Amino acid sequence: MTEYYWGIDWHYSLMLMPIVFIAMIDAVVRAPESRRRWLRQYVSHGAAVALGVALVMQLNSPLSALARSETYDASPRAEAADKVLSLIPPGAKVETDIGLIAHLVTDHTVYWTGTAGDVAAEYVLFDSDAGWSDVPEVVAYAEEKTGLRYDLIFDEDGYSLARRMN
Repeated sequence: MTEYYWGIDWHYSLMLMPIVFIAMIDAVVRAPESRRRWLRQYVSHGAAVALGVALVMQLNSPLSALARSETYDASPRAEAADKVLSLIPPGAKVETDIGLIAHLVTDHTVYWTGTAGDVAAEYVLFDSDAGWSDVPEVVAYAEEKTGLRYDLIFDEDGYSLARRMN
């Protein structure tokens, strides 16, 4: 069992939350009238307090960033990201870390570093500034992993891209 699937820390709980709320509504509906009366009284008095507490708690949550205009500004690294992505032709096999993986999956065969197995990708892309882990030098990593030769074709703003040599 994977613990992360069942907690509230990861996006996997998104699938579980509607089930939890539907079960709660079902339990309220099935409850005896005496308990529903207590629940209505509790909810009517506690709703305003709960709403106030929820709003105050949101001030420091990641959701509060949605109200700030700078959230929607382009990243200082956006231009470099666009450049490195443009160097990888559609349909290419790419091994990458988490940094730009979402931008590659629509038109490339993508392997996540660490779970790629023995695939010898045509391109290996690392994002050393993403802060996810210690990123090795891309050419050395690719050559050691595959036994093939790779050439560094891009190294800017933390993005390093190596292409397999034929």
